[in-house]
Amino acid sequence: MLFSNGVIDPWHSGGVLTAPNPNVVSLYIEDSAHHLDLRSPNAADPASVTAARETEMATIAGWIDQYQKTSFVEKVKKMQAGEYIQ
Repeated sequence: MLFSNGVIDPWHSGGVLTAPNPNVVSLYIEDSAHHLDLRSPNAADPASVTAARETEMATIAGWIDQYQKTSFVEKVKKMQAGEYIQ
């Protein structure tokens, strides 16, 4: 499970703000509103949102790798670095 909560989001008080166990990721994102981290990247995005997206992508890629026994995490790192992937 991955929970993301924006500090500016009025709903964050009802969110999961602390991971209840090591298998759960909970992000509390400064300068972020409702679902900002789930929208397409924008040059105006705060650094906290960009960092949250990177954490989310790495976490999900890790789950895919764990399930499929692949190296999707490496592909995501290359995508984030702007490298072309085939």
